Amino acid sequence: MVRGPAALLAAYGGALAYLLLAPVLPTIADDRTAASLSGAVGAAVLGLCAIALAAAWNETTGLALIALGAALLAITLTAADATVAATIGKLLFASAAGLLLARAFASHSALVAIPVFVAAIQAATVLGAPATTVIRDRAEAADVLTFPLPAWGDGAAGAKLGLVEILFLACFAGFAWRYGLRRAPTACALVAAVVATVAFSVAADRTLPALPGLALALLLPNLDRVAAVLRGAHAREAARSGNH
Repeated sequence: MVRGPAALLAAYGGALAYLLLAPVLPTIADDRTAASLSGAVGAAVLGLCAIALAAAWNETTGLALIALGAALLAITLTAADATVAATIGKLLFASAAGLLLARAFASHSALVAIPVFVAAIQAATVLGAPATTVIRDRAEAADVLTFPLPAWGDGAAGAKLGLVEILFLACFAGFAWRYGLRRAPTACALVAAVVATVAFSVAADRTLPALPGLALALLLPNLDRVAAVLRGAHAREAARSGNH
């Protein structure tokens, strides 16, 4: 995966370029198709940026400074209606905060418990709520807790992605880096999961939960390694208990 400041700048610079160029890309006449395609591409761009920061999962101080600065910047830019720049600020915040979350859980059991717990909570909350459309008008797209995924060309509507989805995508990527899981397959699966959620949400014309898919994207490519991590943690705990 990408490493180093130059690669990180390239990833976020590419995201900024895409968000700026989206309005001049070819317009797709059908609103549903346009929102699905542009939303999927936008979700992939955001997901890749979150993954790009994963190699810094153990840089706690640096991540905290990034999260704080990005949050302040995003709030300011959102208030100023600078949607594209605010999206980059929110993306940096969510990515750094997600990695800090992965760093904060010291117990190895969190590798399974956190993905399963948050996936279950979101599934119960979203699927139990009334259907809500994922195609929004642009006036609503500046909400500080969402990422607007701009429609191409002069399309009047685009899909949206919640900040919490990018935060936990980064968190699960942090788990993959921290616990020695399969990094590249996990990263690809995480990005594919969030892209699929956006595409299916548009197709179904309602908000669908992303966290169950992200949890599966973390765990399924790594079942053997997750089991090994948990067995190792249990053995170390048993050894410590025996020494007492």
